Amino acid sequence: MAGQWLSRRGRVVESDGAPVVRFTPECGLSRTGCAGHCGWRRPTAQIPVAWLNLPGDTSAGDRVVLSVAAGSLTRLAGWVFGVPLAALLAGAWLGELLAVRLALPPDPGGGIVGLAFLLAASGLVARQGVTLGRMVKLTARLERTDL
Repeated sequence: MAGQWLSRRGRVVESDGAPVVRFTPECGLSRTGCAGHCGWRRPTAQIPVAWLNLPGDTSAGDRVVLSVAAGSLTRLAGWVFGVPLAALLAGAWLGELLAVRLALPPDPGGGIVGLAFLLAASGLVARQGVTLGRMVKLTARLERTDL
């Protein structure tokens, strides 16, 4: 699986009449010391089959591999964290310039305008949640058991 950052294996089971992929409680992050605290290690972690692009003949008992591409997570993190950070820096710089022109202390001016820009940018990013979520490339495939 070249180019994949995180992959999970699971099995298709029926849950409340709908097929879901229930993941095994082990994950590739076990070396990082998460010690079972992350949601990926919970035995009840599951995703509805309808959310995944699996063949129509998927049935209970099939094994599924779900992978997330590293590049898509990096792009998403850049938008979620980078845009508000850039807004904070731009707002602090602009606030400092305005405070000096208005004969006010530059530090509080920069801080107030910077925080206002940070909140505005965070709100814009939060409203774009569904669009940003589409940036994450999930790859789901059935695992071959006949080999």
